[in-house]
Amino acid sequence: MRTQFAILTLALGLLIPASETFAQRPQTRDGFNISFGFGGGSAGIDCRGCQTSRLSGTVLYVNIGSTINQRLTLGGELNGYSRSSQNEDDTIASLMAVAHFYPAPRMGFFFIGGAGMTSMSLDNHVDLVNVTSTGLGAEIGAGYDIRLGRNFSLTPYAAFVRGFAGMAKVNSVSAGEKVTPNYAQFGLGFTWH
Repeated sequence: MRTQFAILTLALGLLIPASETFAQRPQTRDGFNISFGFGGGSAGIDCRGCQTSRLSGTVLYVNIGSTINQRLTLGGELNGYSRSSQNEDDTIASLMAVAHFYPAPRMGFFFIGGAGMTSMSLDNHVDLVNVTSTGLGAEIGAGYDIRLGRNFSLTPYAAFVRGFAGMAKVNSVSAGEKVTPNYAQFGLGFTWH
């Protein structure tokens, strides 16, 4: 958790000074917006009595929303992490209501906050074991809209998604154990305002 916090802090430290550089294009938000993006991430699972290490994988998101005012957009987001190897396929997905808060409306920097559902599936092809869990989830993060045109931005982002103690099922049978999946993500989005 300390490593994730340090990486998120570093990303924010790099994004904030960049806001002055990209201030030439006006940052206006109006009406409907859509964004999608992809990048890399690191996922882990917390549970009582299990030992798991963080694994790198691919992350992606799709966000559709609306501008409330120049500081706030609200929307829905489908967000996910995926990793495949010869022996295992891991997926964590979330469906969230999200808010993007712009502390300085004329700048592109924003904070991300969201809440919704998170689902996990771990498929081990060697042992023929499938572990699943679904529960509540939350997302925090930050990004920056680099305005390239009147209605288009490139959006580098960093976020952390955490599920909250869903009951694990092993091969569709309750394991009697709660698991908490989480993933950190860093990527690039494409946003139409």
